[in-house]
Amino acid sequence: MNGFKWCLSWLIVIGVFGSSLAFGASILSLTTNPASGAISGAPGQTVGWGFTLVNSSDNFAVISSADFCGAVISSPCSTPLGSFTDFIAQFNFTVINPHSSLSNVFNPVTHTGIGSYAIKPTAVPGSSFLGQVVLTYDTFIDGSFLNQIGFDDRVTSAASVSVPAAAAPEPASLVLLSAVLVGLCLSSRRWKIGRT
Repeated sequence: MNGFKWCLSWLIVIGVFGSSLAFGASILSLTTNPASGAISGAPGQTVGWGFTLVNSSDNFAVISSADFCGAVISSPCSTPLGSFTDFIAQFNFTVINPHSSLSNVFNPVTHTGIGSYAIKPTAVPGSSFLGQVVLTYDTFIDGSFLNQIGFDDRVTSAASVSVPAAAAPEPASLVLLSAVLVGLCLSSRRWKIGRT
């Protein structure tokens, strides 16, 4: 019977420890800037996302990588409209303290925000790609970053990139253009008649 109690005690400890690890996997929440996650740009243009991260735990979270992927996360992620560059981990040491939040805007010059997305010069106007921003982070007990308790946890947020369709002229613009062309034709005709 003592062996049974000993096993039961260890199962309880393992269950409590396991549930705390599962909780550790979701200590961060991510909101992109813009909040919809939808960004757009012309072919050849570079666009990107800002962020707000909220840490709801007693531990420190350190961002280790960022990517922009499709519905299925692969490594490396590839998207049809261009390529992603990680700013939040590659150019910055980003730490979210316990019970706090951190926000940053996208700026391609200072390398701030989640990252940039370079739209291919050959991207077709009117095309779009729906995916998700994926942040990978590690969790530490204290600010010395020596006691790590979480490895490669992920937080995601829906995001998309689109290339606007070429703008069609408005009907009023077409009427004005037609009037200008008719006026030019008539004045050219009068000028020829006056010279002869």
